[in-house]
Amino acid sequence: MNSSLQFQDKFPPTCTIYKRIGGKPDDYSNLAYAIFTVMIIINVATFPFTIVLNLLVMIVVKTRVRLQSMSNILLACLASTDVMVGLVVQPLRVALFIILLKDETTSGGCLVHVLAAVFSFILCLVSVEHLLLITIDRYFAIMRPYSYDRTVTRARVISGSCLSWILTAAKQILWFLYRDLFTIVNSVILLLLLVVIVVCNVVLYFEVRRHEKQIADQQVSLEARENFLKQKRAFKLTMSVVALLFISYLPIFIFRAVEEPIKNNISLGTFCALSLIPGSLAALNSLINPFIYCIRSRQFRVAFIELMMGKSYSEANGFEKKFFGSNAVANGASQSSATRSATEKQEGTGAVHYVNQNDMNITDGEANQGDNREELHYAN
Repeated sequence: MNSSLQFQDKFPPTCTIYKRIGGKPDDYSNLAYAIFTVMIIINVATFPFTIVLNLLVMIVVKTRVRLQSMSNILLACLASTDVMVGLVVQPLRVALFIILLKDETTSGGCLVHVLAAVFSFILCLVSVEHLLLITIDRYFAIMRPYSYDRTVTRARVISGSCLSWILTAAKQILWFLYRDLFTIVNSVILLLLLVVIVVCNVVLYFEVRRHEKQIADQQVSLEARENFLKQKRAFKLTMSVVALLFISYLPIFIFRAVEEPIKNNISLGTFCALSLIPGSLAALNSLINPFIYCIRSRQFRVAFIELMMGKSYSEANGFEKKFFGSNAVANGASQSSATRSATEKQEGTGAVHYVNQNDMNITDGEANQGDNREELHYAN
């Protein structure tokens, strides 16, 4: 209690970290120093890669026509959020750790506290909102394939991304005026977004399984089966990104649930250091996302090879085949012929026609038509 009163008398109310932990630590234990040092090293070592890798995602989507689908545009918008994490949040967190270790109590030091908290809140919520947009895109592609092209347009995708930034930034005003109310509102909004994302992905999972069984039980062409596998891969990319976000932010929720018992059994300095670990782990989510795109999407792998190694599409295609195996290439190469065969022949049962139509929307989401155009270009 004395520490808390001392804090209120000595430090500006904007020193958010001291206010949240209940006062200013008198000194830091060896464990606290070790935690701060490790977190500084991790953030300094990773933030350049976070910026560069996510900029590469944005560049390849911007410059490669075959990647300019609605789902990939949304991934590029999410990458812009991840760029800001590396450009703003991680350097601010490094500055915050150094200020805490130096025991700085100036107004400038407290401003860093505020900026780190505000930008962390904004980018956390914007990232979740973009994952919601990506999930909605997948929902319409799988559940409403016939109306997908009319419903999910470039203008709506860009507008949704811009709106998420504007509304989230505007909501931060509440943080400065009514901080307790902001915490409640922010928590409720975040919880609702996560619930909607989970529910939608669960529904999509069972829908994909249903169509998978539907194809397995009927006589369908090899092309139709491969189309459906492509649809599943597109959905798995979304699931992987969503799963990573939950894993990255889970330590924050766990720490909030157990922070009171921990706080009562350790020094204030050690508790301060421990309280900052979950946020640093969550920031690493922005570094890992581009690797997920490459692992789950062959088109991103080929595009990265083109961009970073200065190769043509056909050369990058061969390079990718050499180092990642022929199965992925075979699946990607057969995709366009499968869609074309399904469109021209209209063979099989009504279920097959539905799956092919659905896959044509998913294929549009993967921009295979653009791949065909570039393959013809380099062939000529």
